[in-house]
Amino acid sequence: MSKTAKWETAGCIFTLLFGTLLHFLYDWSGKSCLVGIFAPVNESVWEHLKLIFYPALIFSFVEYYFLRQETNGFFTAKSLSLILAMSITVCAFYGYTAITEKNYLWADITIFSLSVIISYIISCLYSRNKFSGNLVGTNLMLIFIGLFTVFSFFQPDIFIFREP
Repeated sequence: MSKTAKWETAGCIFTLLFGTLLHFLYDWSGKSCLVGIFAPVNESVWEHLKLIFYPALIFSFVEYYFLRQETNGFFTAKSLSLILAMSITVCAFYGYTAITEKNYLWADITIFSLSVIISYIISCLYSRNKFSGNLVGTNLMLIFIGLFTVFSFFQPDIFIFREP
């Protein structure tokens, strides 16, 4: 197993575990506004995307320290894989609930887990492609941080921000 694959596997495990803990953190914190930036503040699909994004982002900084010499566009690869994971989550959730007209906890957990696993597989593959830089990826991550921060407290009246 390559060094990159080992780090991606560790990141996948970290994201699955930390993302699961993050689900409960807002309530455990007494509904702290600061914690609400990083943890879901309600049961909407949008808020649950934080369970993928922030653990992967945190792990990315650690991973980058050890892999920076082996990739050129590390954060671009990470951003693309995270966007894919969040897209899979949204599409799979609304796809199965459109068919069943109900949501199931086991299905939601499965979607979360598969999205994270696919994200890290894609990240591992993209990391080998040596993108031309990190500017695009860094900007995408900053945009998502801004969106998660603003929409945690000012949710638009759009389906993805509503609790199912």
